Amino acid sequence: MLLDRVASVAAKKGEQKATDDQCAYVKTLQAGNEGELGGPVKLTEPHEREVWMS
Repeated sequence: MLLDRVASVAAKKGEQKATDDQCAYVKTLQAGNEGELGGPVKLTEPHEREVWMS
């Protein structure tokens, strides 16, 4: 699986810090849940989240 290989290589590289003129881009696929404590819980549909950090 491609993501397994990417994660494996990234883990071996160690921490990399962005310089003042760089940004980090993170794209994730997330799902949440809706419900009440002690009651049934329903998963929400997965959606993409994109974040730029400096």
